Amino acid sequence: MKNRDDDEPGAEIVGNKVVVRDLATTVQLKKVTAKNERLIRREEARARRMEAKLELAKMKVNMNAREAASKHLATFAGLYMTVMVMSFLVSVKYLDAELVAVVAGLITLVVTSISALLRSIVVEAPENGHTEQTPPAKPPPGAYKL
Repeated sequence: MKNRDDDEPGAEIVGNKVVVRDLATTVQLKKVTAKNERLIRREEARARRMEAKLELAKMKVNMNAREAASKHLATFAGLYMTVMVMSFLVSVKYLDAELVAVVAGLITLVVTSISALLRSIVVEAPENGHTEQTPPAKPPPGAYKL
């Protein structure tokens, strides 16, 4: 161990503790400690982001086609309906009166279909009590049991 009478600035380690001799060394030690803590927090945040990306990738890989289609439709159904309504408004302005009825019928059919698909997504969602397995079919009345 060094003698206490040294004029040399710095710090020395005594057991598990750091003994600081002057203010400049204390400030430098605090800066190094703060920098290390920032690096540790940054790496922990990066690790959490990577874990989240990994979980998202796992979910995408395990998603079946029905779930993927449901997710896509749930995301873009509002856009599709907006396009349908806007196309109807444009058709009213530029088409003849007889053709507007045909366009209105077709657009109504498409919007109704999209609405029904959205409803089936909401009704069959797992959080609403729906399970992946379909219930077994009931035998017709009068059928014999084996």
